[in-house]
Amino acid sequence: MELCWLTTGRCNQKCNYCDRFHSTKDLKDKEYFFILDKIIRYDVKHLTFGGGESLLINCFEQIVKKASDNGIHLKLVTNGQLIPLYDKVLKYLDEITLSIDSVDDIINDRLGRGVNHRINIENAIKVIRTHKNICLNINTVATKINLNRIMEMRSEVEKWNISKWRIFRFCPLRGTAIKNQSIYEISENEFQNLIDGIHSMNLNCNIQFRNYDDMEKKYLLINPEGKLCISKDMKDTVVGDMLKDDLRHWFA
Repeated sequence: MELCWLTTGRCNQKCNYCDRFHSTKDLKDKEYFFILDKIIRYDVKHLTFGGGESLLINCFEQIVKKASDNGIHLKLVTNGQLIPLYDKVLKYLDEITLSIDSVDDIINDRLGRGVNHRINIENAIKVIRTHKNICLNINTVATKINLNRIMEMRSEVEKWNISKWRIFRFCPLRGTAIKNQSIYEISENEFQNLIDGIHSMNLNCNIQFRNYDDMEKKYLLINPEGKLCISKDMKDTVVGDMLKDDLRHWFA
């Protein structure tokens, strides 16, 4: 399983289809480092930071530095807006995944990312490309709003020289995603048609698709409260507390 640490529920965007944890407070700095020490002791080799927006955490630079110093392969999933302001963090990262669902400004605005999101992504990429060690990926969520426009991203994906393009089927897992399910949900057939269309483009990058079953099988989450969770039957299941419990068997 891929370990994802959702370090905060706070975000600087208001995506109407987002499944982030909303009703949580950030941990104290010492609690972040307590969890990180456990991750290091459990001999975790790969760690993905997400949120919300992890760059909003005051001690994020110190967290990634310590994780990097302990030999952990680090990936940050971000909307990219803050990347130009946090260039000094990038030297500790091995991968950055930028979230973009369309290259159309109107669609990005409708989704809640803002009319300038594509420009923000391009500005972030310029900064990231100054760090030769970083592998650049993108995530896209397929919803009813952008479904018929995702294939238009081909030229940008090729121009940006993306290593991995991961495309998720909108999943009403929690929060705003559940509230707005009827607006954004797409069918199994619609997602399969998208898969077929993307494959037909023969893009020179690693393309991965994530359906509902993949959410359960491929991801182990640490939520913003420090709880260790898995997704089961489209619900979060807490399996332990990183601040209190010995959970090393989950990381074996």
